[in-house]
Amino acid sequence: MFSKVKKWLGFDSVKIKLKPLEVYPYKVETLNAELEFTANASALVTYVKVKLIERYSRGRGDNQKIDEYILGEWTSDEPIEIDGQNPKVIFFKLPFKFQHSNIEKLEHSNAIGKGIASIFKTIKAAKSDYRLEAQCLVEGSNKNPEDKVKVVFV
Repeated sequence: MFSKVKKWLGFDSVKIKLKPLEVYPYKVETLNAELEFTANASALVTYVKVKLIERYSRGRGDNQKIDEYILGEWTSDEPIEIDGQNPKVIFFKLPFKFQHSNIEKLEHSNAIGKGIASIFKTIKAAKSDYRLEAQCLVEGSNKNPEDKVKVVFV
């Protein structure tokens, strides 16, 4: 009885951890990474969702604007059984597509374009940050474990 209450409150729930590479090449169209599941007791994960999100900010102070775009998404509804003693690792490939502004297209065209684009980006204070977010559903638990990690493209 007590174990069911702990599971329902999320104390014995599953923990997830995203393990991407530290740096990805800019030309890549698929993100390869691992997702590690750990738990104190046996558990069943029924659904997993991983998203690649771009946070695009521009402007300064009160004029700053921030938009977020979902570039790609990977889901799995295959049941994953997790043993309380051993972590479970799943490899996944997340296909995505960048949403480039005209300045970013110019930046990646050639060396001259890169210089001009960096000047415009500095003037507008424009930059993009990328992150992976993972979330899963655990059978019998009200807490949905999640993890976020920064991704760097060069």
